[in-house]
Amino acid sequence: MDGDTAPSAGGTLLGRFKLLRRLGAGGMGEVFEARDLSLGTTVALKMIRRDLAGDPAALERLRREVVLARRVTHPNVCRIFEFFEAPGEAFLTMEFIEGETLSERIRRSGPVPPAEALLILRDVAAGLEAIHTSGIVHRDVKPGNVLLVDRGERQRRAVVTDFGIALGGPADRLTEAGGVVGTPDAMAPEQRSGHEGDGRRPRGGPGPRGRSSSVARAAGEVAR
Repeated sequence: MDGDTAPSAGGTLLGRFKLLRRLGAGGMGEVFEARDLSLGTTVALKMIRRDLAGDPAALERLRREVVLARRVTHPNVCRIFEFFEAPGEAFLTMEFIEGETLSERIRRSGPVPPAEALLILRDVAAGLEAIHTSGIVHRDVKPGNVLLVDRGERQRRAVVTDFGIALGGPADRLTEAGGVVGTPDAMAPEQRSGHEGDGRRPRGGPGPRGRSSSVARAAGEVAR
């Protein structure tokens, strides 16, 4: 893809990834459904904005997302495959999940029925268990980062995604001291004040308290 052309459906990156359609966008960039022409598979491709492609901190955050997510292998956690960098471009590839986010589901149909909500929350808790067991604090558990995959007979599999601001240990820091990252409505009190969560903190940290608090937050959104 030409260095002066913004990524769009129909374009090809590195001669390997054909962009099929735009799935969404966030503060850091865009996500596309793409075809891996080398392997003949479909992936999701998360690309940072062109104006951030030369920013060392933004590139390192994207690399870390791959490194951390690859520690976890679980059906309720989105798999991330690889990091790619070229002049003016940087992106990662991850598992393509056909479905909608929990937030989209709530906007479309309103509060989730209790029986369905219980299944979703069970899956989210299982995914967080795997993440925490791998020594990672996600820090951004919210309905927009939970994907729902149809599995027949009105049942769905919930998948936790987006490790963009996750932490992998005490020495794992990209945010400046006192800096605040995350989604305000989904933040723990310590995150709002610029402190990092850890295993002792109830919000998203490893252990039963962290799991229960993260799931409780999701439950509150589901029931709205």
